Amino acid sequence: MKDSSTDVEILTQALTRLGWHATGSFRDVVQYWEPNTAKEDGNEVDEILVPLAPTAADFRTMFKRAVDALEINYGALARNTLQTVEMMVKLDLDEILVRRETPDDTGLISWAGGNSLVQGARELLVASAKATSKPRRRFANAESTIAEDFLAACRMGQTQVGSYVVTALAPTHGSFAASRNNKKTPVFRGRDITQTLVNALGASSEAIVEAHSGAGPENFEAYVPNGVSLELLRGLRHVVSDEVESSVTVEVHSDESLFEEHRPATQEFVFTPEDAFTLARAEKYFEQAPAPQVREVSGEVVLLKNSALGGEHQIKVRGKLDGVSRTVTVTLSPEQYESALQAHRDQVRLTVRGEMEKKSRRLIIHESNLVRVESDQILAPRSDEPEFDFSDLLDE
Repeated sequence: MKDSSTDVEILTQALTRLGWHATGSFRDVVQYWEPNTAKEDGNEVDEILVPLAPTAADFRTMFKRAVDALEINYGALARNTLQTVEMMVKLDLDEILVRRETPDDTGLISWAGGNSLVQGARELLVASAKATSKPRRRFANAESTIAEDFLAACRMGQTQVGSYVVTALAPTHGSFAASRNNKKTPVFRGRDITQTLVNALGASSEAIVEAHSGAGPENFEAYVPNGVSLELLRGLRHVVSDEVESSVTVEVHSDESLFEEHRPATQEFVFTPEDAFTLARAEKYFEQAPAPQVREVSGEVVLLKNSALGGEHQIKVRGKLDGVSRTVTVTLSPEQYESALQAHRDQVRLTVRGEMEKKSRRLIIHESNLVRVESDQILAPRSDEPEFDFSDLLDE
């Protein structure tokens, strides 16, 4: 540590991570710190003085004394903690803690339990990266590029004192996209992906509360736009224990605020053993849902829904699928929506293609890779055509 302007921040964050707290200060020159718990056998220091004025003549001497005192108590753990915090502050990394309570203060956990927690942390990061690019109920191999690049940019920190903790350090900045070759593909920062993780964890917590009040696992579907997916639920299943309390904490280590002003820079999401059962049911429900398939439908635009404020551009197209008249809900870009308006105005067919999924009785294309206005007019259905089910036009 050579930059005095950040040394104090690094030292105080390290003290906090090691279980210390500030008890007071003297004229904004020095701050007094004590451990949260009573002095343990073998600890030589139970108070550390942290200098607060980098311009003071004795700042370096006092700072070295504080670091030495910390190392007397914790040895290599203190050095590793200081190095980790220094990297987080100087490289502008956000911290994601995946925690599982253990009866042992040393944080010992079974091999299977520890491996499950690491796997769950990885799956949460991957699912959040994919959902940042394009929210889906399930991804499989879709959006793999952005997930691989983001995971490669993350670091794994050391386990903290106490419960077993997996520490993931995520970049605040960087450029992550769904394609490395397509320059038109939207580019996201690491902070955007961290935000998706926070949103998805919050949405999952809300869905769990609803489930405890009697809602079925299908209520998790409403939170797909918030980042909830089969992959995220699978990650939570590996994190949440059915025996002890678990949690995921996201902490921002930069001046740029991740959260709204009324929300703290640290967000913790706690899960109980009872929640493990709810998450398992939701995961099974998402697994049983059929995977989206690329389908094409061509027909009449029967509904137009446009919201400039919410950025929503949605239509319903009625056409034949497998010889049966069906209505498909399609989400479009602003340019594609203009094509749908033209087709509706001119009373001609519109052809759309994209990954189609079924929700209850509804068919949905969340993103179209083809929208084409045809030249032929819409014709009234013949009497020998299969009867159209008008319930397809109903909203959820």
